[in-house]
Amino acid sequence: SFVKRVDGIFERNCTDDTSVLPFAYSGAEALINRNVNRERKFILTNLLREHTAANGGSRKRVIEWTRAFVGKHNYTKNQAHVGATVGNARSGSDWNEPFMAHMANSKIVVTANPRDWEGDFRLWEALLSGALVFVDNMAILNWMPHPYEHKKHLVYYDSTNQTAFEELLQYYITHEDEANAIGIAGYKHTLDYHMTTNRVDYILGVVESKMLKVPAPTARQRPIIWTPPMSNFTPEEFKAGHLDKYVNLPIIPQSTTYEIIQTSVTKAI
Repeated sequence: SFVKRVDGIFERNCTDDTSVLPFAYSGAEALINRNVNRERKFILTNLLREHTAANGGSRKRVIEWTRAFVGKHNYTKNQAHVGATVGNARSGSDWNEPFMAHMANSKIVVTANPRDWEGDFRLWEALLSGALVFVDNMAILNWMPHPYEHKKHLVYYDSTNQTAFEELLQYYITHEDEANAIGIAGYKHTLDYHMTTNRVDYILGVVESKMLKVPAPTARQRPIIWTPPMSNFTPEEFKAGHLDKYVNLPIIPQSTTYEIIQTSVTKAI
C-alpha cells in the first residue's frame, strides 16, 4: 500500500522518494453490474468480515456501527444485511455470484479499508454495483487521476465518529433520489476513469512523460500525471476529509500515439 494507516487513520506515505508514484486498485470488467437501474431490495448492506486481522480495529467498528444502526431502526433481514454470510463472502477472489448479486440489489453499501493500509477490491465491487457507496476517508484516491468527490461520486465517513456516520446514513436513506444519483455517478466515474485500462494508461503516461519531450496540448488528453505531494497531512485533517489542498494536478498532454513510446523505448535500448 502507498499509504500506511494506524487503526484506519493515515499515518504516513510508504516512502519520501518522489520517484515512487501512488497507485490504487481499480475496477474490473467482472465486477460491472449490467443492470444498474434495477429496483433494489435492500436499504443497507455491509458485507465486511470480522474475524481476520485486517478486519480488526476501524473495520470492526464500522461493522458494529452498521449493525447497531440496523437494530435501532428495526430493519428486517429483508431490508438490511450486515455480515459476511452472503455467498462465499470472499471479496476479490472469484467474485462469487451471490455476493455480487446482493450488492447489485442494495441501495447503500457500507465498506471500509483494512485497518493498517488503504486498498481492497471491496470498494470497487461496491462502486460497480451502482449502489451509493460509503467508505472511510482515504488519501490514495485523491492522488490518482480524476479523484472521487465526496457526496458526488460516493460518501466518505470518519471511522472514529459513530454519530456522524449514523447521521450520514439516515440522511441518504431518507433522501433516496439523491442517494441513487450519487450511486450512479460513482458507477459512471469508475467506468470512465478507474478501470484496469485506466491504470495501464496512467503507467504509460508516466513512462512517456519521463522519456519524451511533452508535445503541445491537443484536444485529447492523456490521464493527468503529477508528482505526488509527499508532505504528510495530519490525522485531524484526514478525519475531517480536508485532503483537497494536497492534490496538485498539472496536465501532461496526450501524445499522438502509443507507438511513440515503443519507438522511444527501442531507441533507448
